[in-house]
Amino acid sequence: MAEAEKQVHQCTRCGITSKDRVLLSAEFNGEERWVCVACLPYLIHGAE
Repeated sequence: MAEAEKQVHQCTRCGITSKDRVLLSAEFNGEERWVCVACLPYLIHGAE
């Protein structure tokens, strides 16, 4: 896949993009969301 064709996703918590950090996808209530590995503990433990 060419570089221009790749999608750049954004962490729904901190806004960092997949160009800068690994992002993981998750689905909640039928919506796809993206979370970076740094924000993953907040998602798991509900620290907000």
